[in-house]
Amino acid sequence: MKKFQLLAFSVLTAMAANAQIVINEYCANSTSFLDEYGDSNDWIELLNTSSADVNLEGWHLSDKADNLTKWTFPAITIKAGEYLKIFASSKDLKEIAAGKFLHTNFNISSDGEAFFLSDASGKIIHQTDSIAVPNDVSRGLSPDGNGSWVFFAEPTPGAANTTKTFATAQTPQVRISPEGGVKTSAVTITLETDGSSPIYYTLDCTVPTKNS
Repeated sequence: MKKFQLLAFSVLTAMAANAQIVINEYCANSTSFLDEYGDSNDWIELLNTSSADVNLEGWHLSDKADNLTKWTFPAITIKAGEYLKIFASSKDLKEIAAGKFLHTNFNISSDGEAFFLSDASGKIIHQTDSIAVPNDVSRGLSPDGNGSWVFFAEPTPGAANTTKTFATAQTPQVRISPEGGVKTSAVTITLETDGSSPIYYTLDCTVPTKNS
């Protein structure tokens, strides 16, 4: 009886750990975070929210609901509380070595595409939905692991999602008053938007930044 109870406990523990591997953040084309070849790619970040290490060997990532085993993990362990970044580059690379990354055999469409994380049995553990994600903007969970899906203008692959979040990827249109034209005297320009995002501008025709 004791042996059976111990076995049952071990199985339940493993199932609990499996259920707590999540897609924590992803990006459809990042020019800021390059792979080992200097290429910009889509990427996916997993997070082990459990208190146990999990070996992902035989697990799968896929962008096809009718082919959940499209790409299979090699023998790699994601430790408790740690992050794992995988490039969705279509390069299909699985070498585990210093300076190397895992690369899936598919990309993530920036126009919106669901993708799936499945365990070795083919059971879906976590998935995204089909939401468009602009270049260099990521989408992820806030707070880490079990929060709501939000957008990040400052992605954090391999680290906690702690940067400013946005409910939508695109800010509302900025209204400029008065409208442009030839002015013969000084005017006061007003910039307004229905959103809560800050508005950055310059007076010398350079591209605005958050420091403008």
